[in-house]
Amino acid sequence: MLPIYNAGQRVGPPTTQSVNANSTTQVQTAKEKNLVWLLTRMSAPEIQNISSWTGFNIQIRNNVTVVQDTVSYLPTINAPATELATVHEVLNRTLSIKEALQLNSIVCVFDQALYAKAAEIVWKHEKFNNIIIRMGVFHTICNLLSILGKRFQDAGLRDLCVESGVIAEGSVTGVMEGRKYNRAVRLHKLVYEAMMRLAWNAFLPWLEGKYPGEVHHLEAALESIGNFHDDVSQASLGELMENASCNCIMELFQAFLESLRGGQGLSAFWISYLDMAEIMLGLLRASREGDWMLHLASIRQMIPWCFAYDKVNYARFLPYYYASMTRLAVDQPEVHAHFMQGGFSVQIGSRNPIGRIPVDQTIEETVNKDTQTPGGTKGFSLKPAAVTKYYMTSEYRSAYLRQLRGMVGQRDSHLNHPDLQMPRIRRDEADVQSLVELMDTSWLNPFSQDHSDVISLSTATVAPPAIAADLLGAHKIGEEAYQAFKRERLEAGTTKFHDKMSKKKLKTFSDIQKKPRNLGQAKQAVLKADRNLFGHMILVAESRQLHMSDVLAHPLGPLPWALANGDGSLRKTNKAALARELEKNVAPADVIPEPSATIIDGMSLVQQMKGDDKTFTQLAESALAKVLHEGAKSQRIDVVFDVYKETSIKDAERANRGTLSIQFKNIAPGHNIQQWRKLLCSSSNKASLIKFLVDEWKGPKQREKLQNKTLYVTCEEVCYRLEKEQLEEVTELASTQEEADTRILLHALHAAESGYKAVVIVAEDTDVLVLCLGFHKNIRCPIYQKCGTQNRTRFLDITKLGQSLGSGVSDALLGMHAFTGCDTVSAFAGRGKIGALKLVKSNKAYQEAFSELGRSWDVSDELFKKLQEFTCCMYSGAKKYLVSHQLCKFSHLKR
Repeated sequence: MLPIYNAGQRVGPPTTQSVNANSTTQVQTAKEKNLVWLLTRMSAPEIQNISSWTGFNIQIRNNVTVVQDTVSYLPTINAPATELATVHEVLNRTLSIKEALQLNSIVCVFDQALYAKAAEIVWKHEKFNNIIIRMGVFHTICNLLSILGKRFQDAGLRDLCVESGVIAEGSVTGVMEGRKYNRAVRLHKLVYEAMMRLAWNAFLPWLEGKYPGEVHHLEAALESIGNFHDDVSQASLGELMENASCNCIMELFQAFLESLRGGQGLSAFWISYLDMAEIMLGLLRASREGDWMLHLASIRQMIPWCFAYDKVNYARFLPYYYASMTRLAVDQPEVHAHFMQGGFSVQIGSRNPIGRIPVDQTIEETVNKDTQTPGGTKGFSLKPAAVTKYYMTSEYRSAYLRQLRGMVGQRDSHLNHPDLQMPRIRRDEADVQSLVELMDTSWLNPFSQDHSDVISLSTATVAPPAIAADLLGAHKIGEEAYQAFKRERLEAGTTKFHDKMSKKKLKTFSDIQKKPRNLGQAKQAVLKADRNLFGHMILVAESRQLHMSDVLAHPLGPLPWALANGDGSLRKTNKAALARELEKNVAPADVIPEPSATIIDGMSLVQQMKGDDKTFTQLAESALAKVLHEGAKSQRIDVVFDVYKETSIKDAERANRGTLSIQFKNIAPGHNIQQWRKLLCSSSNKASLIKFLVDEWKGPKQREKLQNKTLYVTCEEVCYRLEKEQLEEVTELASTQEEADTRILLHALHAAESGYKAVVIVAEDTDVLVLCLGFHKNIRCPIYQKCGTQNRTRFLDITKLGQSLGSGVSDALLGMHAFTGCDTVSAFAGRGKIGALKLVKSNKAYQEAFSELGRSWDVSDELFKKLQEFTCCMYSGAKKYLVSHQLCKFSHLKR
């Protein structure tokens, strides 16, 4: 029995046996039609003339008689829609319409929020028993779209739709959340087709390996599909569906999908996407074809996903809706018969045989659409009376506008449906091929091989075991939650219908991306740790008669706060401040001696480029043009790239700089880049991009642009010399150095020894400046660093700067810069580079200490003490440190 909350009524059990039998047949038929559509489009993709899902279904229902429904606009109720009193008034007016039309029963459709209130009222008042309330399918599909987005967006779906060009990056959030209905539905149709194509490609070797005796059926089925391709119609579809070979192949393909569905890896995860997309297509087909049994089956399939992903409102009311609708044949046979004839959806067009739409969507397509004014209805006036008048008369204006459109012949025709037009067909095919190519070539193909792990298609991130378990077990968890809900709240009544529902909080790939803690939280954590630990240490010191100087020699927390942030990351300092301070010692250079060589930090140049909406080939051409522009006044140009190794000392810094990025296992020259910055977050992408750029530049077409210049370019450990007429490897510039910052010096030395009078380094980086100052004496020509912006360029004469600083300071800068904070060494809390530089300039001993630092792997005791003294002086000043140091020695001797 179904006890209804606080109504004192009981409704009989749903007639699930007959419903399930009919629904299974309808679902299977829908899947077969989808597969026929897929294979028909795959039969000749290079000259595609088969429409996408909607257009194809129009063509295969060409013999269906279309009877247009009459749509009338009801008066507007001047009250907030979400209030219970408003819903009560809607039901009262519905009852009046029923009596005026002398009907036994009447159906009223609400979105979920209003359906919940309407159900409360119907359960409480017996006079509304003959009003059948339904939940709007349009809003239900929007809810399903949001579930699809939540489950799959960070598993690669978000990047897939943006990088393929199907959805613009600015619209993708609305699509993933189900707010942009038309774009989201089109996206999932395209991704479903692309995934099914990949699954079909994986099915063929599976068939040959598992069922070699059935391969002849495949050939016969494809031949029949080819014949159907030439005559897509309702009659030819019927013949195809009766073909024995086609039925055999369809059954085997479903068996193949079932084998993937039962797995525990990547394929099983993405098979669930196909299942959920088929639920969406089932809801669409059911409404558009007027198939009531398919509608009920799709609702039933959707319910577990609502429970799994905490769509609490739908999880609460969708089971009740499903139960009440399955009982219509018993409780309301007339309404059930009407629904079986397609009366649960509305035919607003006069010719489209798959043009029925849900009732709540009809409101959007008629009265709401006709009410709109140029610029929309939101905020067109600040006067409440004007707004009230506008909405109270909306049904009259909308009705007149609709009649006027009918009079001038603005009527929809299935012949004019966008999906049947060749521009849309070509666009859909291009989008599907882009999706397939992206997954199959550049990213991960979920069906190409057996991936035992659940991996993000775009970022290649492996889901941790806890997240993988939630992703693979979501449907089972949701089904169990639904069965418990039905048993406890709808059947046994042991739990009240409106009692709080516990959320499952299943993890997805979105949970892998940890949100960084803001600075305020980190500071608060430090203060709390300092206060608490300091209090405990004072108590311990007093009880055990310890000296506080000994106690405070240890960190006041799990991390040394002077060297780490509250989240455990390295402290950073402003390195650019050191460059600005050093630059004050010398005026910018006016003239660069000729001939000169220009050395460019390659990755810095790439980072400055705008790669969005460019193909990789266009990017390579733009990068070379930028290189030639930077070295326009030089006869030799060197482009030095970083080397990205799997294990690097800079892994922590690179991870700190970027979030999860898209991963390209192969770079397709013609691929149109959509997320340039996200692509550059990955070290493996950068390595592949560097190789691609160098390979493109090595080609004769790009070398032609060099004219009389010589280009040296590095790729991993190798260096190439490119000229207009020749290409060769330069063995003396081969290097195992990982950082371009240090490798630049090798190229500068090579250029100086090759007879060039000056070297210009294009890399506005403090690390490069410090390195050049440390080694400028070894390079026998002036070194200049190009600084500033495009409009305010200046050239810093590093050789003169080194001479003005003196050899002691120049030699010490490398050690001091590393010691006081760089990419791999933490900075000191509250102390920057300027104070350290002043200390080094003022003390010869510190200059000698930092010059010695790094020359040997071992740090001597004397050097350690000198560095300790330098650190104390940074915090207390040199004079204060000497006084306190003497006092400490005196008190120690006294004890």
